[in-house]
Amino acid sequence: MRVFNRRGNDWTKRFGKIADDAWHVAAGSAIVDGEVVVPAKGRTTDLSVLHWHGIYVGCRKTKT
Repeated sequence: MRVFNRRGNDWTKRFGKIADDAWHVAAGSAIVDGEVVVPAKGRTTDLSVLHWHGIYVGCRKTKT
């Protein structure tokens, strides 16, 4: 599993937990696209925290 940002940079080390947990997906091959968010008060999320840091993550499961 490798984690890439939207510009194609490998951010696997920055998001190692996501990369490690993605191996539990029962698939021989997969592309997982999504966003990482920060939990906020009131059972909401605060995506602006990550965008402020310039972080957007798309994940792709690839052979290494």
